[in-house]
Amino acid sequence: MPASAQRQNLQPLIDSVKLFVLDEDLKARDLQLPAGVNSIDYPAFVDLSLRFDKVNTWL
Repeated sequence: MPASAQRQNLQPLIDSVKLFVLDEDLKARDLQLPAGVNSIDYPAFVDLSLRFDKVNTWL
């Protein structure tokens, strides 16, 4: 992620929690994985959503 206002706003979050991004989304948008962010596939996403009580969804 290039140095931007969005990146600066995310940095404290990246430093304090585990962040995950779907590998397919990275590839589809031709983005690089930022340091401190974990890339996961769909089965790992399902595992995470089952493991934690609170899950955010976007339509």
